[in-house]
Amino acid sequence: MKIKGIGTCLFLTIAIMLISCSNGDTYEIQSFKVENTQVITDLKNVNSELLSTVPSGTRWTGKEKMQVVSADIGGAWGGGRIGGRAGGSIGMALGNPITGAVFGAFLGGVIGGAYASWLAAPAEMVDIADNSQSIEGVCKILINDDMSINESAINRSALRAAESTTTNKLDVEEELIIESKLDENSLNIGKTHNIILSVMDGSVILQNEEQALLDSSNLKEALFNSEIFIDSCKAMGADASVGRLSTSDTILSKVMELFNQVLEGYALKTDDVAFIIGKYVDVIEESNELTTEQKQCIKSGLATALYSFK
Repeated sequence: MKIKGIGTCLFLTIAIMLISCSNGDTYEIQSFKVENTQVITDLKNVNSELLSTVPSGTRWTGKEKMQVVSADIGGAWGGGRIGGRAGGSIGMALGNPITGAVFGAFLGGVIGGAYASWLAAPAEMVDIADNSQSIEGVCKILINDDMSINESAINRSALRAAESTTTNKLDVEEELIIESKLDENSLNIGKTHNIILSVMDGSVILQNEEQALLDSSNLKEALFNSEIFIDSCKAMGADASVGRLSTSDTILSKVMELFNQVLEGYALKTDDVAFIIGKYVDVIEESNELTTEQKQCIKSGLATALYSFK
């Protein structure tokens, strides 16, 4: 009966969110209000300040890479939002809605961002439907119940024997992490994003997989066993892969739009991305117009951008 209750509660949550996305009149009204919020004004000022320092003709021309990075960000933001709502519903059925929402947002950001990146890539290296290499399957092995990364599941010996470029994809320099001002949970979303994609393309090998699955909590099992949860996060990733963010949260959409603008116009290397993110985090953390959920969704996308740009 409990499983049935989880499914019913989650279905209603997703249905309400999707219905809210279809109300065009409400969206236009909200968009007008969002444009006049202080947080959006402040972020526009950040963009103007940074872009005014870019000499003419020096804009980054890596269009193909920019499309993938933008997809990564959109998938992480959208997946984090819908994952948080869905996780809260599952957590409520298990008696812990707050933990469910936090964990659901974390997993949603990882799955949505990774799925968007994979679909937006120029060529798929393995069949994404292959259960042995599914994004959610890899994610379940890599993510611990406390949202830390299961480092014991990564075959570091194989990494050391491989080209150094593989290791570089997984780690961001400490000074850039500090400059980004992102918290550990957000950074773990970005790092897990790169590890998952590296597992999918065969450059990272997992180990101790059975033990990782045995150690899963009831909440983690419920989230990964929910087709509605997984499919909803993937749907966000699929939309993001073609430049469409399916969320009724207009302020989230506007922040993403502004970040993509400054990323495309200012960033030439990972150092630039970390610098931009630090500026955005300052504004986001100080804002009283954003909820804790919105702030976490935004930071999930920013962390994914930091690692995705590698």
